[in-house]
Amino acid sequence: MASDITEPRRANALASHLADHDSLTGIGNRSWFLKQAESMLEEQARTGQNTLTLFLIDLDNFKVVNDTSGHPAGDELLRQVADRFTAISEGRTALARFGGDEFAALGRFVSDQAASAFAEELVSVTRKPFRIGRRDFAIGSTVGFTRLRDKGDTVDDLMRKADIALYKAKESGRGRALAFESDMEREVRERRELEADLREAFEYGRLSVEFQPIVDSRSGKVVSSEVLVRWFHPTRGEVTPNTFIPIAEHAGLILPLGNWVLRKACAAAAQCPELESVAVNLSPVQFMDPNLVGHITSVLDETGFPPERLVLEITESVFLRDFGSAPDKLEKLRDLGIKISLDDFGTGYSSLSYLRQYKFDKIKIDKSFVDEIGERSDGLAIISAVIALAHNLGLEVTAEGVERQFQVEALRTLGCDTLQGYYFGKPHANPMKITQVSSEDWEDRSPSTAPQNSLEPQQVPGKNPPHREDLFCRLASLASGKLRAQRGRLDRLVEEGDILVSGF
Repeated sequence: MASDITEPRRANALASHLADHDSLTGIGNRSWFLKQAESMLEEQARTGQNTLTLFLIDLDNFKVVNDTSGHPAGDELLRQVADRFTAISEGRTALARFGGDEFAALGRFVSDQAASAFAEELVSVTRKPFRIGRRDFAIGSTVGFTRLRDKGDTVDDLMRKADIALYKAKESGRGRALAFESDMEREVRERRELEADLREAFEYGRLSVEFQPIVDSRSGKVVSSEVLVRWFHPTRGEVTPNTFIPIAEHAGLILPLGNWVLRKACAAAAQCPELESVAVNLSPVQFMDPNLVGHITSVLDETGFPPERLVLEITESVFLRDFGSAPDKLEKLRDLGIKISLDDFGTGYSSLSYLRQYKFDKIKIDKSFVDEIGERSDGLAIISAVIALAHNLGLEVTAEGVERQFQVEALRTLGCDTLQGYYFGKPHANPMKITQVSSEDWEDRSPSTAPQNSLEPQQVPGKNPPHREDLFCRLASLASGKLRAQRGRLDRLVEEGDILVSGF
């Protein structure tokens, strides 16, 4: 008889446990967490306290583990993450997994500093590599949290505020913890409105592409172009790619948008044989897509565009986010005949070993260095060093953001292969139009006659533009002793291997 009673009790206890706990990690689930939150919020209201703090945690780069090692590895990673979170949460917070790579914690913290310190712990414990099988994975996490400020706040209010803080933390680079502030609500609301508008614009064909000329520095002939995405909003006016591309990445729009841009670019450029190549940017999110090579191959087949005329531009952040599959993808793309360009070279953290470890065809000198020509003496030294390095490695060099005549002259003298910028004309929706620009159109142009929308930096009051004679004195100096010294030094750096240079 006792056995008959015990079995139903065990079954009920098991059912109750399963209802409240995550089956994969063994910690609480979303339903249990929300019940705990309601209970703790009621207790705070009774006692007049406001120490309750809610944390939302997202893992960074978890998708990479699933894509490169399979779902069993991803499941093991989630179990290890839960163990680490449990170790620092025990006795301090209620911990739950909401699903996927989303976790949450809830506890009482006597001060903002104490809550912030715990949030930093959550980030810190995920920075250490996770050993799964024979591989180590570095993923990291991002945390958004909020403290009970308003006595009228509900659990839904706390969840919403923590989610907004998490959104802002991801927007500012991930791998960090951020507390909710009231100003965030307005910013996130506006951003989500822009996201909805972007979805609508993409769905109804309100985005467009334009081609910006890239010229040979020696002949002045337009030899290539970079494809730029344009969005003209009916009330906001032109929205720049720097604004809407991160929104597209966060909203999950970047893959269909990227494929659309590639298809439009290849279809248009296929009708313009005068262009030797066309360059298309790939975002890190696109590059992480396991079907990237297949998508590109399909577009080339569909449009009839030769792969030898396609240049894909990537930034070094690709190697930080997709370290596992990057070499294989680059090799497959280059085997197709596609050229690879390392964009924004010299900004952020540039490891010279990337240039030796991965096969590139081109590098692009960032506009920020071109802007310094004539403003800072070390600007020319940096550019000459980059050109020397690239040429010694057999790479072509493009300078972007060229807007002044003396910049053209300096870059030509330093041996830069191709030049890009508003100085050579505005981008155009028809690639045939940009090929009609000849060197005579810009070769004798004075600095003051660059296009009005060139975004040319303003002259500093009281500071005269550099004299051409002064500029070429510096160039001559670089071209002799300094440039030769740079070449020898850079040769040694490349031979030494993995050297990290911060912003050059």
